[in-house]
Amino acid sequence: MKKRLLTFCLAIALILVSVPANIFAADIVDSGSCGDNLTWTLDRNGTLTISGSGAMWDYQRAGGPWRTGDNPQPDVTALILPNGLTSIGTFAFRDCVFTSVTLPESVESIGELAFWDCEKLVSINLPKNLRRIGDDAFSGCQSLQSIHIPAASLGSGIFAHCYALSNVTIADGATAIPPSMFAYCSSLTSLVIPSGVTSIGAGAFDYCTSLTSLVIPDSVTTIENAFAKCSGLANKDGLIIMNGRLFSFCENKDASPKDPETLVDIIIPEGVKTIEKGAFQWCGSVRSIRIPEGVTMIGNGAFYCCGALESITIPDSVKQLGPGDDDLSDMFYMCESLKSIKVGSGNSGYKDIDGVLFNKAGTELLVCPAGRTGEYIIPGGVTKIAPNAFFDSKVTSIVIPEGVTVLDGISWCYSLKSITIPRSVTKIEEFGIYNCEYLDDIYYCGTAADWNAIEKGDTDPDLSKVKIHFNTAPVDPNAVENIFKDVPAGAWYAKFLQKAYDSKIIAGTSATTYAPTANLNHGQIMVMAANLHSRQKQDKYDFQANKKAGDAWYQVFEDYCKAEGIIDGRFDGAETRNVTREEMAYYFANTLTDSSYKNKKTVELNDIAGNPYEEEIVKLAKADIVGGKGEGKYDPSGLITRAEAAVFISNILDAIE
Repeated sequence: MKKRLLTFCLAIALILVSVPANIFAADIVDSGSCGDNLTWTLDRNGTLTISGSGAMWDYQRAGGPWRTGDNPQPDVTALILPNGLTSIGTFAFRDCVFTSVTLPESVESIGELAFWDCEKLVSINLPKNLRRIGDDAFSGCQSLQSIHIPAASLGSGIFAHCYALSNVTIADGATAIPPSMFAYCSSLTSLVIPSGVTSIGAGAFDYCTSLTSLVIPDSVTTIENAFAKCSGLANKDGLIIMNGRLFSFCENKDASPKDPETLVDIIIPEGVKTIEKGAFQWCGSVRSIRIPEGVTMIGNGAFYCCGALESITIPDSVKQLGPGDDDLSDMFYMCESLKSIKVGSGNSGYKDIDGVLFNKAGTELLVCPAGRTGEYIIPGGVTKIAPNAFFDSKVTSIVIPEGVTVLDGISWCYSLKSITIPRSVTKIEEFGIYNCEYLDDIYYCGTAADWNAIEKGDTDPDLSKVKIHFNTAPVDPNAVENIFKDVPAGAWYAKFLQKAYDSKIIAGTSATTYAPTANLNHGQIMVMAANLHSRQKQDKYDFQANKKAGDAWYQVFEDYCKAEGIIDGRFDGAETRNVTREEMAYYFANTLTDSSYKNKKTVELNDIAGNPYEEEIVKLAKADIVGGKGEGKYDPSGLITRAEAAVFISNILDAIE
């Protein structure tokens, strides 16, 4: 029996030896090379085996040759990689259906989109010697659940759209979280970013809707708009705030400035120190934002495309806007409803003049709000216009003051009809005047020869169609008829108002109105009297610094007048009542010392005898500060207009100077 069995086995062996080797290769459906020293085989069961060593070739969007051969091929359901493989090629395994991959420790680089859309991949290891992972390497691996990321150079979007990814650890030594790295990882609930990471890129955690815990180390200094729609991190108002940094607002992009019910008013809570880059980007629902004192930095693009934002106030504490240079075009880009940018008076780096943003010295115009309309006369003293300062502005006319030498910042102004340019301009920057397609006229304050001598960059080609008017009279931007729109040019009181305004004794009823025909009230004359008195002191009184929260606008001036003996308590409660001519004499006579007055003329006023303010009226009349109303009458009980008050103040300034 044993002999028969042995004989049978020998016979079988002889048969097998005689069978050609390629009969066993029948399970291999395709093969080829995938590197200088790498080959591959794919069997009918879908197992892809890579053999050899070294770097794998990169491939085009269609993927590796195991997906693109001439013969019909099965899906790659399993992957065997050799120790000695040093890199995975671009697009190499896209759309493969294996569930698990073991990368050998020899792998140092994974190419862009190498495992893109491997929807059934549940687990993969990343070797500790890995040096580089390319963009979107594992993007779309919807079943991937867990990953440990070594300290490698990381591309953007590596794990984007990995919907099942819930467990992520990052090794010490990592320096950045690239843009879109975990975007749409909707199962990710928590993550600890290791110390040493210095930046988090734009969109890094966008739409991580389950993320409720994120530890950001102090080493992180730059965070772009990284947390859109991270509702689990947001407070009750939709703000994402961590470690005193405001990162994002969960916006309503369907909001409309024409539908107030879709708009929101944001109050940023106390304790926020920085508003990060792009924090309110595309927040079409935001109508207003209140920024608390204590915020020191507002990142670039923070209010990018906030189309409903109407006004904003930058507090004293803010030290830096945007990237730290003068191009703030991204800060308020396409904020088409923005009419005013206000700055706290104590801010050390910035100021506003009538709702337009300037540097603190007032020498550089940084941003003219896009929602501002009508004519805009740039204030005197400005020598520079920042790049894109008027981007998308709705102003119809811009007057540039003498002193500006390089013209820049006027671009995409579709409402602009005219520009007045001074002779001081020697250069128009590239894109300095650009794409203002309805610009019809340029009024130049020099000759045609002067205009031709200006160095002109690559400006709008349509600029050649604009009519240039030469020898235009320069505009004084500080003239009161330019500042106050209700003061006509050449008004009888204009020169007196100009002197009082320049001396900082009076102000308008708003940034652009003086109300010259309105009657003067007690609150307003208290301001004038206090300013006149303080002007004569060696150490001028700082009214702004002594204002108290909650006080009426005139209170600090009334307190000063009482403390200096200018008035007593007789006018308490009368602050909104109109001032009579006799009361005005009382205020102004007590404002100045006797040495300030010189008897310039003899006066006879027959309607002031026995008047309680007779002494004060006579004093001012003899000094030629006030006059009568004709026929020897002073009209002590008559009222005075704000225009007349400007004349009296100008006369007082002449007397004390």
